[in-house]
Amino acid sequence: MPVYAQTYEEAAADAQNAEINYNRSVPLEVKGNKIVKQGTDEMVVLRGVNVPSMDWGMAEHLFESMTMVYDSWGANLIRLPINPKYWKSGSIWDEKNLTKEQYQKYIDDMVKAAQARGKYIILDCHRYVMPQQDDLDMWKELAVKYGNNSAVLFGLLNEPHDIKPVGVEKPTTVEQWDVWYNGGQIIVGGEEVTAIGHQQLLNEIRKQGANNICIAGGLNWAFDISGFADGYNERPNGYRLIDTAEGHGVMYDSHAYPVKGAKTAWDTIIGPVRRVAPVIIGEWGWDSSDKNISGGDCTSDIWMNQIMNWMDDTDNQYDGIPVNWTAWNLHMSSSPKMLYSWDYKTTAYNGTHIKNRLLSYNTAPEKLDGVYSTDFSTDDVFRSYTAPSGKASIKYSDESENVAITPEAANWYATLNFPFDWDLNGIQTITMDISAATAGSVNIGLYGSDIEVWTKAVDVNTDVQTVTIGINELVKQGNPHTDGKLDAALSGIYFGAATADTGSITIDNVKNCKTRYTCLYCQYISS
Repeated sequence: MPVYAQTYEEAAADAQNAEINYNRSVPLEVKGNKIVKQGTDEMVVLRGVNVPSMDWGMAEHLFESMTMVYDSWGANLIRLPINPKYWKSGSIWDEKNLTKEQYQKYIDDMVKAAQARGKYIILDCHRYVMPQQDDLDMWKELAVKYGNNSAVLFGLLNEPHDIKPVGVEKPTTVEQWDVWYNGGQIIVGGEEVTAIGHQQLLNEIRKQGANNICIAGGLNWAFDISGFADGYNERPNGYRLIDTAEGHGVMYDSHAYPVKGAKTAWDTIIGPVRRVAPVIIGEWGWDSSDKNISGGDCTSDIWMNQIMNWMDDTDNQYDGIPVNWTAWNLHMSSSPKMLYSWDYKTTAYNGTHIKNRLLSYNTAPEKLDGVYSTDFSTDDVFRSYTAPSGKASIKYSDESENVAITPEAANWYATLNFPFDWDLNGIQTITMDISAATAGSVNIGLYGSDIEVWTKAVDVNTDVQTVTIGINELVKQGNPHTDGKLDAALSGIYFGAATADTGSITIDNVKNCKTRYTCLYCQYISS
């Protein structure tokens, strides 16, 4: 029976001595029609959401979405759409750009975020029709970089569709499956291109020594996975891919939107594959316009609950074995939207259903002892420093090895933004050394991915003092979002104007202590 710490001081002492594990994701493999922990029969069901923007370029709100999905909603999976062109050369979007190095670092940061939390991430090659040479080139590099990383699954191609072999005017479905599997010359956008077969793609990944679970989508914009069923086209295993003995297996991906139908279509097209191989519904969701598709005789409540219950197999039709899933999507620029705005207020017709279903599994992140800290001897710990123009400036000094904030307006504020691989679930205190040019008062605390700010007013002066703030001392500020919950979806440490002008503020030796046993409780308020 575990011995529970009675006081914060006892818990903090345990946390101070704890070693932080940055690679907590349990290795997985395919076993029959399940995903299991490697070497066991223990089934793992992967559920989460798509977090786009890397597929078109700029990685906006990537950190905030990650913390919201993993740390607040309890998801254990993110599907991260990525683009081979940007992987190779960087991205340009709306007159902004990411270099190749910046683009790849975002992907690396997301992988580290999953590892540090014991979660999983699908690197989804977000392309269409059929894989081509640039897709294969990216997969070879990804296989070397993330091969056998226990957190990473490989999504081979987003949505195959309308595969047209050269010289075939109206290809049959079987002809399309043949090319899907074997590759060949096809017509895309009126031009002849060489399609890489999915079996070749898998083979090339395995040749790099990468045995990660791979994910293959079907025809018809990845909805139709019927070709993977036993006996399809008189093939014993249909068009399922043949893995190596060392490979951890293949999962099959269907994208099920209302335009494709409902339970009858799922049972017909997806159901037979559910019985022989693991399945993921990699994209699904209800758009605000979908009521028109069904002629007005269906609602989001009906369709969303039907598909979620079908995926969870609540009526035991598939022997109680759920499918894995990632809902679409956690971004404001693609539909069906899960969000109304970047304060993570969920859409009633889509996002709220998905969020509530994730929360219903009661898969709250595990709390572990640990202290995340930096003495600022290097400038590569915090993700970034932020101060709005005209309100404040913030700067790291490699000479002094600290961070200085200079207020420029009465309502100034600035933030130190947490890195991707700090799992702050269970945070109890923030500690730092702080001084100011003149005596005064500063609001110090935490801000969340949902734009909430929680602070305590701290007196500062010209002497360096060590300040420790417990989360039980923090009070929610008058910011737009009003759910009144300081949860684990934390973005960084907040500094702002309190009651007096302090001049420039210097911060050093920051420590964030988290404990497995909650001793200090936040002052939650009702909405």
